[in-house]
Amino acid sequence: MQVFQLSRYEQNQFPLSAFRQDAHKGYPAHSHDFTELALVLAGEGVHVGPAGDRPFQAGDVFVIEPGAVHSYRAKATFSVVNVMYDASRLRLPDHDFRMLPGFHALFHLEPRARLKAPPGAANLRVDAKDLARMETLADTLLTELQERRPGYQSMAAAVLAELIVFLSRRVQCADAAGRNSQAIGRALSCIERRYAEPLTLEELADEANMSVRSLQRRFREAVGVTPFRRLLEVRVSRAKALLRDPSLSVSQVAFMTGFCDSNYFCRQFRRLEGVPPSQIRPPR
Repeated sequence: MQVFQLSRYEQNQFPLSAFRQDAHKGYPAHSHDFTELALVLAGEGVHVGPAGDRPFQAGDVFVIEPGAVHSYRAKATFSVVNVMYDASRLRLPDHDFRMLPGFHALFHLEPRARLKAPPGAANLRVDAKDLARMETLADTLLTELQERRPGYQSMAAAVLAELIVFLSRRVQCADAAGRNSQAIGRALSCIERRYAEPLTLEELADEANMSVRSLQRRFREAVGVTPFRRLLEVRVSRAKALLRDPSLSVSQVAFMTGFCDSNYFCRQFRRLEGVPPSQIRPPR
């Protein structure tokens, strides 16, 4: 089995590449060390992953995470654009993306659900009108990467960011599993937007349009932690960034990130980060 590395496709160590195949006939099992965003432009095929066969068609969009073993099989032929990138090196505005429910659904929840979804499960997709816009953005990205005119890296990263936001806003739920991903995505984006507020389970359940009991069960199944644990993680992550500002005291950071008590904040910070907040502070 082949294992592809992004360095094989990089130009000038830029961690973003893409290619379009208009008469794709499939590809055997492989994995890679990068994130792959697949945009199906025409035709039909089958994506084969650990959970089995998953058909796709024009308008379908799916993400393959690093290390996932998968393959493609065509029903006839299909047209697809594969966007390959390393988000940790590309430094996209991830904080802004996380405000979008569809971003969580498409880029985080659905790829993990794909590992255990029943054979035949549908993908998230865009409608016919949005398919044309998706293809235009993909072709713009391909042109920038192929022509490599001065400034192409900034432009390519900007086009990818636009494509991610566009898809996050426009992907639709094709079945119950997809709708569940979008519901949990709404709860996750609510946490990202309102982490500094005294959020309740009832408010998160309303955001997801489900009961508190269903939210707790489905959230843990999809994300791996409880809603309150995720809220705590987001608060501590934001606090970690604020602690690097010498003009802010530990107490100020605690209150700015939703903690009502600085001592409780310090305990939770140390529990998650392994060090007290004082060790994050810049040297005087």
